[in-house]
Amino acid sequence: MQFGLVGRDFMLSSGFLDTANDNSVAVLFPQTASTTFGSDSGCFNWYGYLGDLDDLDYAKKSAVQMEGIFKMIEAVVTR
Repeated sequence: MQFGLVGRDFMLSSGFLDTANDNSVAVLFPQTASTTFGSDSGCFNWYGYLGDLDDLDYAKKSAVQMEGIFKMIEAVVTR
């Protein structure tokens, strides 16, 4: 969900940060923006609301949001 709705609550209460710290790994908490064409709460395109449901295109590496996540991870790793 978008930061404006959940703030840091999920990041701080999910347990992912403690687990990551215990295992010396980084965690990425990507968030989206609210849209007028499918996701008022800013959810990721996990059900193809961007019109890419055919052949599960929304879940492929070439999907817009998947490429965005990859770029975020790449930015963190190359620092």
